[in-house]
Amino acid sequence: MRELTSLVNEWDPAALVSAGAPADEYECLVGPLLSRLSQGLSPGALAEWLRAHVTGHFGSCDVDTEQFAHRVIDWYREVQGGVV
Repeated sequence: MRELTSLVNEWDPAALVSAGAPADEYECLVGPLLSRLSQGLSPGALAEWLRAHVTGHFGSCDVDTEQFAHRVIDWYREVQGGVV
C-alpha cells in the first residue's frame, strides 16, 4: 500500500500534493485502485475508472490517466511476481 500511495502521490492527479497537501490526500484512491488492479482491469478500463474517480472526488482530472494506468499495472505485476 505504501508503494502504491507513493506512486499516486508522485502522479498527483489533482496537483494537491505538489501544492502542499498532506501525503494522505489521495488515500481515497489507493484502496479502490489496488482492488481494481487485483481484478485485472485492462489499462483502458483502469484509465477510465481513474479519470471518473479523480474527477468525481477532486473536481477535475487534467492528467494522463492512460499512462498512469499502464505504470501501476506494471508495478502491480512486478510486486506480484509477474502473476496477475
